Amino acid sequence: MTSLEIREKFLHFFKENGHAVVDSAPLVPQNDPSLLFNNAGMVPFKNVFLGRETRPYDCAVSAQKCVRAGGKHNDLENVGYTARHHTFFEMLGNFSFGKYFKKEAIRFGWKFLTEVLQLPKERLWVTVYKDDQESADIWTQEMGVPVDRVIFCDEDNFWQMADTGPCGPSTEIFYDHGPGIPGGPPGSADADLDRYTEIWNIVFMQYDRSADGALSPLPRPAVDTGMGLERIAAVMQGVHSNFDTDTFVRLKKNAADLLGVPSVVPGGETPEYDAALNVIADHARAAVHLIADGVTPTRAGRGYVLRRIIRRAISHGRDVMLKGGQKEGGWASLLSDMVPSVVEVSGSLSPDEGVISKIQTVLRQEGEQFDKTLAQGGALLETEIASIVSSGEKTVPGATVFKLYDTFGFPPDLTSDYAKRLGLSVDLQGFELCMENQKKQSRKSSGFESGFGALENNLAGEEGTGFVGYESLSLDSDVVALFKTEQLEEKGKEKGKGKGKGGGMSVESVDLLRVGQSGMVVLKETPFYAEGGGQVGDRGILSLRGRGGEGATVAFAVKDTQKRGEVFVHIGDVLWASEVSGATEGEGGLSVGSVLSAEVDKVRREAVMRAHSATHLLHSALRQVLGEGVEQKGSLVEADFLRFDFSHPSGISSEEIREVERLVNLWVRGNSAVGTAEMLLGDAQEAGALGLFGEKYGETVRVVSMGSVSKELCGGTHVGRTGDIGLLRVQSESGIAAGIRRIEAVVGSRAVEAAQEAASKLSKVSSVVGGSVDEVERKAKELLDRAKKAEKELSKVRSMLVDGFVRSLLDSPPVSITSLSGEAKASPGSGSLFVDESGVLVAVGWLPDGLEGKQVQAVCRSLVKDLGGREGMSAVVVVVAGVDGDSRASIAVSSSDAKRVNASQIVKGLSPLCGARGGGKSEFAQAGGGDPSKLGEAFSSLPGLIFPA
Repeated sequence: MTSLEIREKFLHFFKENGHAVVDSAPLVPQNDPSLLFNNAGMVPFKNVFLGRETRPYDCAVSAQKCVRAGGKHNDLENVGYTARHHTFFEMLGNFSFGKYFKKEAIRFGWKFLTEVLQLPKERLWVTVYKDDQESADIWTQEMGVPVDRVIFCDEDNFWQMADTGPCGPSTEIFYDHGPGIPGGPPGSADADLDRYTEIWNIVFMQYDRSADGALSPLPRPAVDTGMGLERIAAVMQGVHSNFDTDTFVRLKKNAADLLGVPSVVPGGETPEYDAALNVIADHARAAVHLIADGVTPTRAGRGYVLRRIIRRAISHGRDVMLKGGQKEGGWASLLSDMVPSVVEVSGSLSPDEGVISKIQTVLRQEGEQFDKTLAQGGALLETEIASIVSSGEKTVPGATVFKLYDTFGFPPDLTSDYAKRLGLSVDLQGFELCMENQKKQSRKSSGFESGFGALENNLAGEEGTGFVGYESLSLDSDVVALFKTEQLEEKGKEKGKGKGKGGGMSVESVDLLRVGQSGMVVLKETPFYAEGGGQVGDRGILSLRGRGGEGATVAFAVKDTQKRGEVFVHIGDVLWASEVSGATEGEGGLSVGSVLSAEVDKVRREAVMRAHSATHLLHSALRQVLGEGVEQKGSLVEADFLRFDFSHPSGISSEEIREVERLVNLWVRGNSAVGTAEMLLGDAQEAGALGLFGEKYGETVRVVSMGSVSKELCGGTHVGRTGDIGLLRVQSESGIAAGIRRIEAVVGSRAVEAAQEAASKLSKVSSVVGGSVDEVERKAKELLDRAKKAEKELSKVRSMLVDGFVRSLLDSPPVSITSLSGEAKASPGSGSLFVDESGVLVAVGWLPDGLEGKQVQAVCRSLVKDLGGREGMSAVVVVVAGVDGDSRASIAVSSSDAKRVNASQIVKGLSPLCGARGGGKSEFAQAGGGDPSKLGEAFSSLPGLIFPA
């Protein structure tokens, strides 16, 4: 039975048993900053389990795409070397939101495994939580599992979402691969070996854990199950390793063919590169699915995880090719070339040629970039290891190897190869220690587990906030929850009952939020827009009025509005209506149950609306100018400012930018009506509405239309007519990642101000160049041409002066080094040649002004080469120069015999004497930023620095 057939049977079985079939959510979680990626089947239903969201069904089934390769859940380093670790996998799961519980959940799992898949019952073992006798009885008395194959376990069989909140016992089903594979049953000393594989897990969410650890029953117990598709495929196909299943055999063969090595045959002889092929096959699946869901390689966050996955696969591909005797090959394009195979075996990715082409473009560009990193490895490592060589050390520290790997993506085996060529060893144990420390740190805290994490459990069960902000900017509403927030000096400080922490901030649920305190307010209804879809959250005032509705007695200044599930959270500070009254903390405040007057900052909201509507027009203009391959990748919409990220394989010309800007302003002047409508997602897509790539949409969506030029799925706020935007002016265009461009623009009054400022600058420039505004370009080119000609002539003069300086120095007879005593009378263009008793020539000179650092370095190296080549002589050259005619000095020292005269030590001795800074190696060193007036005094110290006692 193939993997795709197993998936279809699973979905069909639960559909026949009354479950709604829910499509897999994108790999990037929606509105959940606690996770890098969806890493379990229940993640898309998290808000349903917490009571923050309702669905039109009470039980569901899904085949959820998952990634575990960053943050708290990170399997990356194990992938390829074990039978069951993956970065990307599919989790088959059925879920109940109060419809059924233990008996039905256990019966469904047992029936599917033993009747639909027809697994032999005698091969199945079960674990239950130590206090869950109810589940144990169901297994033994109703399912007929022998008592000796039902094992009670401790914490491994108790699941919780966080330190507080929903939790409960779990029961697991294990498959026995047989005595041919080492390992013991669950709970035994050998349980970690591979004979017994967990294939099904059922979590019974029946308790709510409070801050003091107490458990209380949930009003609607829920069920969360999971069965890894790759694991059950291995069982059904009679193989022990997931990498021997149909999906991976196909991908490994494709990789082997592309790398020019024999394919791996399951059950046959295992080649030494089998683990590398496992890595490549797994990482190809992960990379393709991540890019398909909108992730692109970047330097941080999700994009950095994707980059590591791609580079790890390419590195293994390179190793396979080199070990196979190919010195040059297509490892850079390996993953790009595997995309069609990944699409074919997935059964869920779009086979559309345009989609495949986009994924291939991203992978090809990232592969080529990493190939350059590999090709430039010698130069990169030389910089990192130079200090080790000059200091006489023989071992490259593990921390250096880790830095190269973690920062530059440079594989440790390549670092080791390079070090060997230099006669150095590598501290691989130190590298492994650094890797382990990083893993521990990742497990402790992920950058995505901060911020509002402490709010999650406090909001569990809260009804969604009614949003009226499309129609109104003010209303009176009840306070349903209050939270006091305090900034912590250290993470983990100020723990206490009812408190949580996140991102250095304590969050405490309170009934009264006092004047002077910072906090969060949850209202029954609100006109405040919560940040989403790239649009920033609203600001404004929540005020508590006195008796009779006269005069605000207390005001809450809303600095930001965020959304947790369906709950709107207003963030800010409690103030008196008039701060000059001298009110202090503790004098009154806001309480749960109060009725507040909520009023959005109208001026700011209108400015944000202008920018958001302009973003839609910009998107349409880009698609019209650059082609329909343009897709939105992200945006930021603020007051009269927008930032728009989009897919495009190359840079954009100034002419194209002008055309985009022209089109947007043409549509603005057209003053088309901006309309909104709610409709079914399918109807909206048929009508041509554009959606954000990788975004998760519900069954009903909101469509925003602007005349005939724009139609997008959008929940944001917009102007009434395009003319309200006023004007758009593009400020910048740049590339932010492979195949991703970014435009920043201003609108409204800010666009007018930008245009006025540009006109003013142009007028000033025209005055400087001596012509009218229309003549600025021509005049500027004329000035530039003159400057280039003058610089060319000046360069010739400098070269003549330098040549004369060098000839004079080389032709001058050397005098005793003892004459270099007292304060030397140094001046630009002067130089002297000295010799000591041991036959070391010492050239000391001050080069003509205006030379750059590279030119100074070249003269220094040339002199030491000529002088050091004289028979029986060694040479050391010390030269200084002013940089580009300013008052700073540059020092360069070169030695032809680094064992006798250390250039680095000379620079270290000279630098403080004239205020310069620098360093280098024993054969060449350089410093800059010194005071030329102190050079003569510094020169007098040279004998002691060159020939220390």
